[in-house]
Amino acid sequence: MRWDAKGFIAESDSLCRTMRQRLPHLLVFAFALTVRLYYLAGIEAYPRFEHIRNRLDDQVVFHLWAQATAAGERFDYSETGHEFAKWAALDPEVYPQAPLYPFFVATLYRIFGAHLDAVRVVQMVLGAVACVILVLLAERFLRRRTAVACGMGLALFGPMIFYEGAFLRAGVFTCVGLAGLYFLVRASEGTGRGADGWALAAGLALSAGVLLRPNYLIFSALALAWLGWRQRRRSVVIAAGALLLPLLAVIVVNSSRAGGLRFLSSNGPYIFFIGNVHDAVGTTAGISPSYRRLLASRPPEEIDLVTEALRDIRGHPGAFLRLQWRKAVAFFSPYEIPNNLSYDMALKTNPRLAVGFVQFYMLLPLAVAGFVLSLRQPRRHLLLYLFVGGYGMATVAFYVLSRLRQPVVPVLLIFAGLALEAWWRELRHRRWSVAVSTAAAVVIATVLLRPSVAIHRPADYQMAAAAHFSLAQDLEGSGLSEDARLHYARTVVLHPDFAEALSELARLGYRPRIPEPEILALCEEARVAIDAGQKRKALRLLERAVALAPDMSLPYHYLSNVAFLAGDSRRAIAAMEKAVERDPYDGVLRENLKRLRR
Repeated sequence: MRWDAKGFIAESDSLCRTMRQRLPHLLVFAFALTVRLYYLAGIEAYPRFEHIRNRLDDQVVFHLWAQATAAGERFDYSETGHEFAKWAALDPEVYPQAPLYPFFVATLYRIFGAHLDAVRVVQMVLGAVACVILVLLAERFLRRRTAVACGMGLALFGPMIFYEGAFLRAGVFTCVGLAGLYFLVRASEGTGRGADGWALAAGLALSAGVLLRPNYLIFSALALAWLGWRQRRRSVVIAAGALLLPLLAVIVVNSSRAGGLRFLSSNGPYIFFIGNVHDAVGTTAGISPSYRRLLASRPPEEIDLVTEALRDIRGHPGAFLRLQWRKAVAFFSPYEIPNNLSYDMALKTNPRLAVGFVQFYMLLPLAVAGFVLSLRQPRRHLLLYLFVGGYGMATVAFYVLSRLRQPVVPVLLIFAGLALEAWWRELRHRRWSVAVSTAAAVVIATVLLRPSVAIHRPADYQMAAAAHFSLAQDLEGSGLSEDARLHYARTVVLHPDFAEALSELARLGYRPRIPEPEILALCEEARVAIDAGQKRKALRLLERAVALAPDMSLPYHYLSNVAFLAGDSRRAIAAMEKAVERDPYDGVLRENLKRLRR
């Protein structure tokens, strides 16, 4: 092949244009991955399931399942001690949950061995890839700069970073869901073989989503209908085939093992029952009084959970409708609803997680505004409506947790981008009153939605304490006694009644530091100041005492009291926690900490 000067220049220009087009995507990926690895490099004992050692944790379920699969063995659900184990035992050869995620982890175990952080790194790489896919998808609806902003928003979305570091499906599913949306849009835009290729990719992504969460099948059916509306029949047939073939393979495996027709997993009836009976909470996987009564009435093998759930719904239609409404509202709640893991507790125990400062309550007002604006072009945004509506309804049909809503966050970011572009147009055209009023409304709504307090359940404190205690034991076994002491003290901070941690500290010979005269004098001066109503002076004196003696409990004790009198409960708790950490033996400090938390 001959190249003249013009051809070479044209080829160089094309390469430069491609590089310029891809540079924002590469920057988003690099930024998102850096943020995630920064968090992972400093991740604490909580939320590591290997330190929590709670066999009811979903992370443990997936880990044990992946271990068994990697070893070529059958997974025995009863090993977990989970409540569902008694139902899984009725169909032991059927996958107890959608199998793709444990198979994914098992594959990583075969590649890297049982290196848990290797799995976390891979999931965070997928999280960074999801941010890039969001940019590519958003470019179909927004300007390039706004699309990049959406990708950056997802890169800094704290709950997403957190769940990507856990052995849970949320991060992987979000990446798969975004890929499916992007492939669907490209299939709808293409022609000929190009459209067929994108339709094939879309079908495979939808299938992977269903094999991660079977309720995703509802959106998958809606997506195929949308593709049929936008594209020729051939592409729909290809997408449908790519969706159904992997699902049919799993159904055949389950059915052949069970000796009768079975679907993708066996836990659907159980989840449907516990999420929809009249006394269910709807925002937890916890069991209800109705479930306990049913289980006490006869053996599990004589119970059809779906039939019983439908009977309960017919008997309490009003309670059922109210429950569905509560779950729908909870799906868009500004709080992060905890389950086995708590995002709020992770923020408390992992300071680096604060780098993901974008939260759901910040996103929601802009997303709502963008959704309203998108209704001017409903056909253009129909796929986004179907995703939020279809996936949302499929989640509400069972029970709602914050990690289950994570896949809709990228789509909400696109809606938020629509609002930002509309606001910028008003600003550019100097429509000051509209721009200022809309910005003020969004800011006010964001402030009002901001959760006033973090949600810390007693179980969250107990699990976090157990994680630090286990880590302390491991460190002590490795000869790192000083590091072990720090984690034993942290255990007492999280769980003030953890007697075994106090015993371990005593055995290690830990002694709290006795206050020096200068520190005593500053604390006494602060006490006099607070008695005189001089709270600011008291705070300055105690901050000076803390700076001089950061390893003493007394300044933090006084600082907590002053903060409490000033009405700053968050600061009071934080200071009391530091006081307990420095003198975990002091029963008064521990009791004060428990009272403040209550």
